[in-house]
Amino acid sequence: MSEINETNVLLENIKERLSADTQLLLMPGSRISDVWEILIGSYMAKAIEIMSRSESPIEKIMAITLFHLFNVNRPRFRKWETKNYSQKTFDLDGKNYRTDFYFEAINLEGKEVLKLIIECDGYDFHEKTKEQAQKDKERDRIFTKNGFRILRFTGSEIYKDPLKCGLDVIKTVIEVYKNIEGE
Repeated sequence: MSEINETNVLLENIKERLSADTQLLLMPGSRISDVWEILIGSYMAKAIEIMSRSESPIEKIMAITLFHLFNVNRPRFRKWETKNYSQKTFDLDGKNYRTDFYFEAINLEGKEVLKLIIECDGYDFHEKTKEQAQKDKERDRIFTKNGFRILRFTGSEIYKDPLKCGLDVIKTVIEVYKNIEGE
């Protein structure tokens, strides 16, 4: 099934869960229906664009989960300028490292307050051999030494409960935000 068809199915499922009164407001031809289509359409277009930058199925699942959760929680981070990246590359200690996802926050005074890397580890590329696992541990130490926080999730965790994984990321960001902003 194409991503567009999956999006249409998702939209229909959302509409089915709405109350009868809300569904009346969303009837074709109503102005609210037009606004609904614009909002959902732009939201889904952005979500699909974000997913397209992800390489693996577990990264796509995590991408859409993080996209949604960061949008829902955006008002919580009102004192920060935040940026989210997919497949961001860093040059550290003379080597290039590509991350699955990267989130950074800068407070209103221009001070970087959070550099968070989120990794989605499929078995074949991260834990199949001791050498792969060792490489990831060394990489984590280099990032940590350079002021980054790292959250790693296995493919099994992501497939089983992507929302829990995404909420773990959001909770980490909120914890840092509260510690820095005193809220």
